[in-house]
Amino acid sequence: MTSEGGKKHGQIVIRAEEVSGLHHTVHMRLSCSKLEKKDFFGSSDPFLVISRCREDGSYVPVYRTEMHKNTTKPSFNPIEISIQHLCNGDVHRPLRIECFDWNRSGDHELIGTGQVSLEELRSEHRNDISLINEKKRNKKGYTHSGLLHPISCQIVEAYSFLDYIAGGCGISLVVAIDFTSSNGAPNNPVSLHYRDPHRPNQYHSAIESVGSILSSYDTDQKFPVFGFGAKLPTTGRVSHCFPLNGNPYDPEVTGVHGILQAYYQGLSNVSLYGPTIFSEIIRTAASYASRNISQECQNYTILLILTDGIINDMDATIAQIVQASSLPLSIIIVGVGSADFASMNVLDADDAPLRSGGKQMERDIVQFVPFNKFAGDGASLSREVLAEVPQQLVSFMRKKGFVPNRRVEVQPQGPSAPM
Repeated sequence: MTSEGGKKHGQIVIRAEEVSGLHHTVHMRLSCSKLEKKDFFGSSDPFLVISRCREDGSYVPVYRTEMHKNTTKPSFNPIEISIQHLCNGDVHRPLRIECFDWNRSGDHELIGTGQVSLEELRSEHRNDISLINEKKRNKKGYTHSGLLHPISCQIVEAYSFLDYIAGGCGISLVVAIDFTSSNGAPNNPVSLHYRDPHRPNQYHSAIESVGSILSSYDTDQKFPVFGFGAKLPTTGRVSHCFPLNGNPYDPEVTGVHGILQAYYQGLSNVSLYGPTIFSEIIRTAASYASRNISQECQNYTILLILTDGIINDMDATIAQIVQASSLPLSIIIVGVGSADFASMNVLDADDAPLRSGGKQMERDIVQFVPFNKFAGDGASLSREVLAEVPQQLVSFMRKKGFVPNRRVEVQPQGPSAPM
């Protein structure tokens, strides 16, 4: 710390760590049978809501299953939820499980309610749970409104993104920049690539802001940087994946400053053209991600695509994403400018998994970020850019059965190092 006069008064050392202790996930499967028929023409459309008991005795919903149409014996998809979220780590805490009949109006009708604890759900001698409708409990001959069957329930250790990073998992950043003519000519003041001598253009700002967020996880600070959608002076042909530093054998640059230098070098050497093709860039990133990975040698690739939002090979791009979803790869698409980004939201696949050739993507690997929405708000931009990558990395490692390696101890550097 330094006073206004320049005199040093010591140092403040800040150390951060992830809170642990409730580092487990609950995996369970539930089904029902003999549910009451609520629909006028026959069966029911059941779904479950699981709620946790608070300290004051009230309940708060923590999980809702999918709905099943026209059945009284649904088998629900596997449930995965952190033990902290489910019961705050207390396996004896009461859980309330309600079964509803879904209605399009949103006024869902209660079929019945059961109460159980996580300890009871995972017991070897777990019993079926009667779903009781309190309004009918005292009716003559009433027993229950259906049965809930705990098929399986396990508590497993759940590792976090930081666990893998601390264990030495490497992060490799690959950058791709849109050089299609839809961005506008660089000498036009309204172009997204306009070379304004007084202020950075939108691509420069996006590279600087988003690149700084992602580059901090890349240990060697060397990034392959590509352009797409431009006509190259060497061949006179349009390329949908070319190294911005001009070296096809070594497309890497050093640091975010190196990315910006390569960007402006490319802007000076190529002619903006088109169409906008993502599939070749994704294929190239997938080749980086396909390199040897094992329990001992863990690495994960992040492809950052900066584009103005108009895409011309949607089917081929979806096919490449579906194929790449089995690799240690995440794709962050940053929309520059104010074009229609509806196609990018499709690729984001938050609402529905992508499919191609009858195959469904193994996991969600795409995150779309509209840059203008968060420009100038560094904290919100960081949250949005990193909103899905940590879970995407963890989901890949878990699917492969990789656990974090022993923590890599980093010794403090400089004056704050212990004597």
